[in-house]
Amino acid sequence: MILWWLFKRLPTWALAVLAAAMIAAGFYLRDVTLVEHLWLMPLGFTAPGFETSDYFPLLPNLGYFLLGAVLGRTVYRKKATLLPAVDPNFFLIRGLRFCGRHSLWIYLLHQPVLSGILSLILLVK
Repeated sequence: MILWWLFKRLPTWALAVLAAAMIAAGFYLRDVTLVEHLWLMPLGFTAPGFETSDYFPLLPNLGYFLLGAVLGRTVYRKKATLLPAVDPNFFLIRGLRFCGRHSLWIYLLHQPVLSGILSLILLVK
């Protein structure tokens, strides 16, 4: 995340506290519509009547990111994988590597494909 440089020097316990506070604040703000100014929307404040399907405010999402950093620092303290060794030529691993190399194209193409499928389903009904 773009803001990681602000938090990366904090100790793990401070990141955990900050993550919990951000997640709690995000859940609180989700149900509160205090403002009528759209410039506060990136923080998690919404205006009355606001509806969208693609809205990811900083609170609680930055908290989730920081929680992931806390888990990464604690679970992978030794900087070694905890996953079992697998054959890199196994078909599922090859498929995951393909998706990782082409993730932008997959992201861009899945929207029109899903929209087309849903349109066909609606036409059939």
